[in-house]
Amino acid sequence: MFGVYNILLVTACVCLNGVQSTTRDDVQKLNDKILNEYKKDLGPNFNQSQPIVLYIQFNLFTLNEFDDKAGKLAFLGYSSIEWRDDRMVWNPLEHGNTTTVMIPQSKVWIPHLFVAKPYTDVKKIGYDFVQVTYTSDGWARWTVPDLFQVSCTADIAYYPMDRQKCEIYIIPWAYGKGTFDFRLPLDTMTQNDFVENGAWKILSTEMHVSEHSDGDLVIMVIKFQRRPLFIILNLILPIVVVAGLNIFVFLLPPDPGERSAFGVTVLLAMAVFLSIVSDKLPSTSEPHIARVSVFILSELIVSALIMVFTVFTLILYNNKDDKPIPDWMKRFVLRCSRRKTTVKKGARNDDDVIEPNRTDPRYWRSENDRYHRDNTVYGKNRGYPNENTDRRHHEPLQQKANQSNSRHTAPEGPVELAADDTNTTVTWNDVAKCFDNACLLLFIFLNVCIVVIEIIDSAYYWNTDF
Repeated sequence: MFGVYNILLVTACVCLNGVQSTTRDDVQKLNDKILNEYKKDLGPNFNQSQPIVLYIQFNLFTLNEFDDKAGKLAFLGYSSIEWRDDRMVWNPLEHGNTTTVMIPQSKVWIPHLFVAKPYTDVKKIGYDFVQVTYTSDGWARWTVPDLFQVSCTADIAYYPMDRQKCEIYIIPWAYGKGTFDFRLPLDTMTQNDFVENGAWKILSTEMHVSEHSDGDLVIMVIKFQRRPLFIILNLILPIVVVAGLNIFVFLLPPDPGERSAFGVTVLLAMAVFLSIVSDKLPSTSEPHIARVSVFILSELIVSALIMVFTVFTLILYNNKDDKPIPDWMKRFVLRCSRRKTTVKKGARNDDDVIEPNRTDPRYWRSENDRYHRDNTVYGKNRGYPNENTDRRHHEPLQQKANQSNSRHTAPEGPVELAADDTNTTVTWNDVAKCFDNACLLLFIFLNVCIVVIEIIDSAYYWNTDF
C-alpha cells in the first residue's frame, strides 16, 4: 500500500507542475529583476580579466550569387553565437517556472563582431529586431540572420569548369587581444534547409579559428564549383564546330569569292566568340588567365593562317600554264600524290589494241592462210626453219614475229617513276590541288591537337583534389 501512495503522490506532483504555466506578469517581473542594475557596457564575466568564451556556429541557407568578374560573393545564412552571463541567472520556481526569456539585443551585452573583406560597406553582425534568448542558468543564445556580401577573387583559369574558394573572416572590433576565446562546436557550416543554386554547386565548407597579431578570428571557407553544362553547350561546342568548319575551306571549289568569303566569315565568328568570353571573364591577369581564352585565341590564329594559305592556293590556281613550274614544286606534287606510272617497254596504248572477233569467218580464213604460210617458211620440223628454205624469206618473218611478240607480250613488272622525275607533266592545277590536300591534313592535325590538349588539361584539373 505504501508503494501505491508514493506513485500517486509523484503523479500528482507531475500533473501540478505540468498544469503550471508562465504568465506575462512572471516574465515582466523577471525582466525587471535581471535588468534593474544591468550594465550592457560591461562584459558577461564576473572576472573581467578572463577572456569571454564564445561558441560560434553558422548555418548556410543558399549561395545567392558569385560574380566572378566583379569578385563578389553573396550568400544567405545565420550565425548562432552562445556565451554565459552570470548576471542572467534566476530560479524558475520563483518566477512561475520561467526557464527562458527573450530580451532585445539593444538592452543587453552582445559581442561586436564584423565581417572582414566586405564587398561594399563595413557591416556589424546583428540587427535591432534580433533578440537574445537567455536560460535560467545564464546561457545566452544570439541567432542573427543576414545576407553576407564579401569580396572574393575568382580563379577562372579553367572556366567554365572552374572551382572557387572564398574565405569569410569574422573578427571582433575595438577589443584588445585576448578578449575573446572562440570555440567552434562544428568544423563545418551546417546546411539545414539549403536551397541549391542553378549556376554553382557547393563542394564543402570549413570553419576554424586563426591566430592573428591583433587577436583571434574565425575563418569560414566555402568551396564551390560552376555547373558547366550550359556554357559548354552554348559557347564551347559552337567554337569547336566553327573551328572544324574552317578546315573545309580547302575542299571548296576555287571559284572567285567562294573560299575567301567562307574563310572571312569563320574568322569573324571566332573573333565574336572571343569577345563574348572576354566580356564574361574578369579583366585581370591574376591569379591566372582563362584557358578558354587561350583556346579561342589559338583557334583565331589558326583561322588567320587558313586565310593566308587559302590566298596562296588561289594564286596557284590562277597561274597560267605557260608559266614554268619550279622543280621543287614538281617534286612536292609527285611526293604528295604518290603517283606510280607503269610503263610497257615498246608497247602501244591499250586503246590501239583491237581484240579480234572470233565469230567472224574472215578471222578463221586469215588464220588458215597464216598457218600454210608458216609451214612453207618454217617447214615441218616443229616450227624450226627448213634447211632448204631461203633465209631471205625467213629473216623478215622472224623479225616481224619478234616485233609482234614484243607488242603483245606483257612486261615482267611495273616500272615506277622516281619521285624526282621532273619530266612528268605537272600543271599548276595539280600543284594547287596537292597544296590543298596538304593544308587540309595540316590544319586537321593542328585543330585535333588543340582540342585534345584542352580536354586533357581540363580532365586533369577536374580529377585533382580541391
